[in-house]
Amino acid sequence: MPPTIIADRILIALRRAPDGLSRSAVSAALCRNARASELRAAFAVLTERGVVTVERGTPGPKGGRPVEIWRAAIPAELRKNLQPEPALDE
Repeated sequence: MPPTIIADRILIALRRAPDGLSRSAVSAALCRNARASELRAAFAVLTERGVVTVERGTPGPKGGRPVEIWRAAIPAELRKNLQPEPALDE
Protein backbone atom coordinates (compact mmCIF):
# COMPACT_ATOMS: atom_id res chain seq x y z
CA MET A 1 0.00 0.00 0.00
CA PRO A 2 1.44 3.46 -0.86
CA PRO A 3 2.66 5.55 2.12
CA THR A 4 0.23 8.38 1.30
CA ILE A 5 -2.80 6.11 1.66
CA ILE A 6 -1.52 4.76 4.97
CA ALA A 7 -0.67 8.33 6.05
CA ASP A 8 -4.23 9.47 5.33
CA ARG A 9 -5.64 6.60 7.37
CA ILE A 10 -3.26 7.34 10.25
CA LEU A 11 -4.26 11.01 10.22
CA ILE A 12 -7.94 10.07 10.43
CA ALA A 13 -7.20 7.84 13.45
CA LEU A 14 -5.12 10.58 15.12
CA ARG A 15 -7.85 13.18 14.64
CA ARG A 16 -10.25 10.83 16.44
CA ALA A 17 -7.82 10.47 19.37
CA PRO A 18 -7.21 13.86 21.03
CA ASP A 19 -4.83 12.27 23.56
CA GLY A 20 -2.75 10.83 20.72
CA LEU A 21 -1.81 7.28 19.84
CA SER A 22 1.30 5.17 20.27
CA ARG A 23 2.75 3.34 17.28
CA SER A 24 1.13 0.15 18.58
CA ALA A 25 -2.25 1.85 18.82
CA VAL A 26 -1.85 3.26 15.29
CA SER A 27 -1.05 -0.23 14.04
CA ALA A 28 -4.14 -1.56 15.80
CA ALA A 29 -6.26 1.24 14.27
CA LEU A 30 -5.09 -0.01 10.87
CA CYS A 31 -6.10 -3.56 11.86
CA ARG A 32 -2.40 -4.45 11.88
CA ASN A 33 -2.44 -4.45 8.07
CA ALA A 34 0.66 -2.25 7.64
CA ARG A 35 4.29 -3.34 7.99
CA ALA A 36 6.65 -1.40 10.26
CA SER A 37 8.47 -0.06 7.20
CA GLU A 38 5.17 1.19 5.75
CA LEU A 39 4.29 2.88 9.03
CA ARG A 40 7.71 4.59 9.14
CA ALA A 41 7.22 5.87 5.59
CA ALA A 42 3.70 7.10 6.39
CA PHE A 43 4.86 8.89 9.55
CA ALA A 44 7.61 10.52 7.47
CA VAL A 45 4.99 11.78 4.99
CA LEU A 46 2.82 13.17 7.81
CA THR A 47 5.80 14.82 9.52
CA GLU A 48 6.92 16.34 6.23
CA ARG A 49 3.42 17.76 5.70
CA GLY A 50 3.49 19.21 9.24
CA VAL A 51 0.15 17.64 10.18
CA VAL A 52 1.36 15.54 13.11
CA THR A 53 3.44 16.02 16.23
CA VAL A 54 5.30 13.38 18.19
CA GLU A 55 6.20 13.31 21.86
CA ARG A 56 8.90 10.88 22.89
CA GLY A 57 8.77 9.58 26.44
CA THR A 58 11.40 7.80 28.46
CA PRO A 59 11.99 4.05 28.50
CA GLY A 60 10.14 2.10 31.15
CA PRO A 61 11.80 0.51 34.19
CA LYS A 62 12.86 -2.51 32.13
CA GLY A 63 14.47 -0.35 29.46
CA GLY A 64 13.46 -0.76 25.86
CA ARG A 65 12.43 1.85 23.36
CA PRO A 66 10.85 5.11 24.55
CA VAL A 67 7.15 5.40 23.88
CA GLU A 68 6.19 7.74 21.03
CA ILE A 69 2.81 9.44 21.23
CA TRP A 70 1.63 10.80 17.89
CA ARG A 71 -1.02 13.52 17.66
CA ALA A 72 -2.73 15.36 14.83
CA ALA A 73 -1.37 18.91 14.71
CA ILE A 74 -3.81 21.74 15.30
CA PRO A 75 -3.86 24.16 12.34
CA ALA A 76 -2.57 27.67 13.12
CA GLU A 77 -5.97 29.31 12.51
CA LEU A 78 -7.56 27.05 15.14
CA ARG A 79 -4.60 27.24 17.53
CA LYS A 80 -4.97 31.02 17.92
CA ASN A 81 -8.61 30.50 18.96
CA LEU A 82 -7.51 28.08 21.68
CA GLN A 83 -5.10 30.50 23.32
CA PRO A 84 -6.51 32.38 26.31
CA GLU A 85 -7.33 36.04 25.87
CA PRO A 86 -4.84 38.38 27.52
CA ALA A 87 -6.05 39.81 30.81
CA LEU A 88 -7.24 43.39 30.65
CA ASP A 89 -5.88 45.65 33.36
CA GLU A 90 -8.65 47.55 35.03
